[in-house]
Amino acid sequence: METEIDVIKKIGPNKDAQSMHFHYTCEMIFVERGFLVMSVDGVSCMVKEGDLLIISNLETHTLDSVSFDCTRYIFRFSTAFLFEMVKDPSLIIIFNRSSSLSIPLFEIDEKNISTIKQLFSLLMIEFNMKDDFYDTRCGVLLSAILIALFRMNSNIFVENRNPMLTKIYEIQKYLNQNYMKNTTLDEISSTYSISISHLEHSFRKVTGLSIKRYILLTRISNAKKRLCSSDDSISQISEKTGFYDSNYFIKQFKKVENITPLQYRKKFFQSNPY
Repeated sequence: METEIDVIKKIGPNKDAQSMHFHYTCEMIFVERGFLVMSVDGVSCMVKEGDLLIISNLETHTLDSVSFDCTRYIFRFSTAFLFEMVKDPSLIIIFNRSSSLSIPLFEIDEKNISTIKQLFSLLMIEFNMKDDFYDTRCGVLLSAILIALFRMNSNIFVENRNPMLTKIYEIQKYLNQNYMKNTTLDEISSTYSISISHLEHSFRKVTGLSIKRYILLTRISNAKKRLCSSDDSISQISEKTGFYDSNYFIKQFKKVENITPLQYRKKFFQSNPY
């Protein structure tokens, strides 16, 4: 597993985040003081003191405004880290967006606020110290945060428990690991012993996305990672992320991002959101 974790604490505005951007990592933003206003896939939400916002790796988002005293923790991690460290699909579902889930925003009550603060403080310590097994400890702390949130309000995770949840979890995990391959619905249907119609319906109900759209956004997410962390050419990135045709890659990237891959690399390579 390629471990990708980032834990930071910020105070006040950050102009770099005040434009549409799309990370290849999942994010948790916990506001300790003040407030910020974000747009997630075009939906505006205020994250005030004591709130915790969850953003998936497939969502575009903008920091619209932030108070000068806004103090917040930002915990970023890859989907590989998420699926490796958190085993229960009932907890991972919070990183999917669907009509039933809306934007996962938690108002932490007085009973749990000290626990959440302590968990994020421990995350900062682990990440900064980087002692032996720090990534494993961060995974344990991630699970602890998710369990605390689930106990506070399980309805935000899922309104109606889907009997297909575990199977969709396994399919997501497979697609996250094999996004670069030309995987067909027939192959998934056969591998997981589920009809194509039931597969498509259940996957969309749990994740809020069609399988085709999920694969596309996962490929673009990983393309962004390579744009920001390598010197690979556009054609190399296209091939490594499963597009193969670089012109098609550029077209799909621009359709999602409204800018070309090269423009993205230039504009966001040194950005430091939030």
